[in-house]
Amino acid sequence: MKYAMFDKEQKRRYTQSARNLGNWYYNGKEDSYTHPDGWCYRFRPIKHQKTETDFQEEIKVYYADESESAPQKGLYMNEGYQHLKNKECQALLSPQGRQIFAQRKIDVEPVFGQIKACLGYKRGNLRGMRQVRIDMGLVLMANKLLKYNKRTT
Repeated sequence: MKYAMFDKEQKRRYTQSARNLGNWYYNGKEDSYTHPDGWCYRFRPIKHQKTETDFQEEIKVYYADESESAPQKGLYMNEGYQHLKNKECQALLSPQGRQIFAQRKIDVEPVFGQIKACLGYKRGNLRGMRQVRIDMGLVLMANKLLKYNKRTT
């Protein structure tokens, strides 16, 4: 499964952009990032916050030396997320990953498109796992019957 910015990160415009952290210079001794235009962002505190699902995040915060004139006031880095994102990117760009993801477009996504377009089913009508399974089973059965009917006529 692709992460949110995967497609955008593969484009030349993004890879050459100053917003791309890969274009920034990282100084490991001082633990600071330097913007391509020369602004220096130094490490201040580590920020701990919980997400809506009660997951504890650890975010490193970098502030600009001259925050009034810098293009952005601060830089927030979640190293755990960056690690997982890089790992996923390598998996998706590998030959095997490309093959698997290309197959997904053939296998799964057209079915949902047909259900939305032909049947007009965009949202579940019931709540609860059992009722949703029954509802989705009826929708998939109707989709199969439509395909079967087109094939026999």
